[in-house]
Amino acid sequence: MRAFDSMKDKLSKTGLYQIEEGSMIYNELAAYAVGLDIIYSAVEELIRECFVQTAVDYGLTIRESILRKCNTDLTVDGRRNAITAAMSIGNIDNTVSALGKYPKIFNINGEFTEKISENKIVFTCDDVLTDEQKEHIEFQMGEYMPCWLDFEFTLSGG
Repeated sequence: MRAFDSMKDKLSKTGLYQIEEGSMIYNELAAYAVGLDIIYSAVEELIRECFVQTAVDYGLTIRESILRKCNTDLTVDGRRNAITAAMSIGNIDNTVSALGKYPKIFNINGEFTEKISENKIVFTCDDVLTDEQKEHIEFQMGEYMPCWLDFEFTLSGG
């Protein structure tokens, strides 16, 4: 009981209380401590989930739903990396040279090819994806693409 030890230590230092096991003040502090420890645990969890680097549960899920993205790596580290990559995309990252950041958002591997004559950018994914994953990632990656380029998403068959 962290709360109990903290309260006992602070109250004992005042010299006003003799906190001995079995005394009324001891029992009262023990009762308060049960509730406080529950609150402390909840606050610690909330603080942990507020930051991408320490979140392990709903903190990641909430950010993924806000970013509306599909991630092929469902490990905690993979989810964190994808969220961090998505949050690192800024308004200066809409050039062809900056497109290399985009696959990290989805934890996929591949390469961008520019087809200047067709005013098109093609991403060839090296990973094996289900049709649903391909469709979802293609749509979401397209949302990041510069508006002046047509975007095509292909699978290399890997």
